[in-house]
Amino acid sequence: MSKPVLDPSVLNLAVQRAPVGVLVLDSKNTIVYSNDQARALAGDKLKENGVPFSVLPTPFQQCILKNESLVDVKNAASGQTTTLKCWSERVNTAQGEMAVYYYLDISELHGAYQERDKLAEELSRLTTRDPLTGLPNRQALMQGLEPLVSRSRRYENPLSVIRLRIAKPSALDQQYGAGLGDQALVRVSQLLRDQMRWADLIGRYADDEFLLILPETTGDAAASLVEKLSQRLATLTLKTPTGKAVDIDFRFGSAQWKKGDDAGLLLQSAADAMPPARGAAA
Repeated sequence: MSKPVLDPSVLNLAVQRAPVGVLVLDSKNTIVYSNDQARALAGDKLKENGVPFSVLPTPFQQCILKNESLVDVKNAASGQTTTLKCWSERVNTAQGEMAVYYYLDISELHGAYQERDKLAEELSRLTTRDPLTGLPNRQALMQGLEPLVSRSRRYENPLSVIRLRIAKPSALDQQYGAGLGDQALVRVSQLLRDQMRWADLIGRYADDEFLLILPETTGDAAASLVEKLSQRLATLTLKTPTGKAVDIDFRFGSAQWKKGDDAGLLLQSAADAMPPARGAAA
């Protein structure tokens, strides 16, 4: 059975109309062949074959001179930027060695990748930030606390934590109107931001609780900070929809890392140091 023979005109038509730009350069970097897509991508710079590669837009030249795999080409008329993926190969012919360059328009795909990366970054931010206060959430706090505990375990550096619990923000909503509980949490978070050192880590540990992680801080220094924050929080008042002033009910508990503590034990020690809620049974 004889093999089918492809008419050269069909092959030429296929290459000419391929969605991939094709350039062929001789050993002197003269363009000896270009297909329709290559001329469309290069614009007015490439009107005919037999011209030097220097007539090409700079990004096209970068593919040739610097062997870059991704370049951006800006259309002077429309102002739009096209992202091209470039690759090449060398071919030995009767006329000498030729270089074949391929250009694929991946603008749509590249844009999708950029959008994906943007969404991934936003998702990462959302999964480590509390949406109400903008502070690190429980996951981020634990990610920050674990290495600090490991460091204290290794070098015995002082490390303290403070747990600040607001008395049932949801109860404020039920008693005084929707939104007051969130107002309490936002006001407290703003005060904490203003009072903490740059090295400290603060965040929303639970619906009604904030956690302060204090590297290089002794238990006595943490207790002094609790006293200072208590005084500041005592001056905070909320406004109900009717204009009534409402105080924020809060409790603190602090603890210093001690030998044998992991993150969970340290946090539990701070919780154990917290006084009982108002009205709780003795």
